[in-house]
Amino acid sequence: MSVDPKHPFTPQGTKTKCFISMIVFTLLFFMAACQNEPDQKNAIFAPMNNYELELRESIVESQFYRERIPKELLHPVVSIQSTHQNGTGFYISDHHIVTAGHVVQGSVLITFFNEHDDSAYGHVIGFDRSRDIALIKVIGKEQTPSPMTFSKAYPETGDAVVLHSAKEKVQGEVTNVDKQIEIAQNIQDSLITINIPVQQGQSGSPVTDSENLVIGFVTARSLIDDETTFVMPMTELIESVNEWIDSPLSPNQILTKY
Repeated sequence: MSVDPKHPFTPQGTKTKCFISMIVFTLLFFMAACQNEPDQKNAIFAPMNNYELELRESIVESQFYRERIPKELLHPVVSIQSTHQNGTGFYISDHHIVTAGHVVQGSVLITFFNEHDDSAYGHVIGFDRSRDIALIKVIGKEQTPSPMTFSKAYPETGDAVVLHSAKEKVQGEVTNVDKQIEIAQNIQDSLITINIPVQQGQSGSPVTDSENLVIGFVTARSLIDDETTFVMPMTELIESVNEWIDSPLSPNQILTKY
């Protein structure tokens, strides 16, 4: 047995064996720790379902939405794209958008575009089929436009109005109030009619009065008169919208309402 000249009381063979033993022990300890310790990456980021996966991916993408555009230049009306429909919506707060319910029906995750064609994402947190209204929560912390404000007054026949879409405004007037129609087997009453024609993709467009306050949004167009558009008044819906903001519905709750 040889002796280490630097450590005369430690045989070289013994030292080598100890060194090898330490390496083996360290490797075994590391392997055991990896098996017992949960995968933190998967624990934090692994999606429970496809909806969660899309939602998390959209959060990352939407953080860059409209950051380069000054707030005062942003239009509060956006184009909406869901699984089955295209439509229009409008900001009512920094991170909430109102649209017609049938625009988002069947979808939870929503894509929308501003007038500069920048895209962002949101998810439905409120829905009422009977009044054809939905509320979308915007995902991310992007720069948002100044929201539109609701009118507390019900309009009268002859009042001047403006229909807003994502890229244009059209003037007209109220032609009737308190109208009733049937839409998708639902009776809609207390509707307003205006003499502004609309096209596919304009459902959910806000309609404002002479003070630029929102009196309602487009819910349907007439099949008899191309110049007549039906508007859902906001006076009866403000309470529901505020409730959804305070207590958002979960994705499962939204899906059951469809």
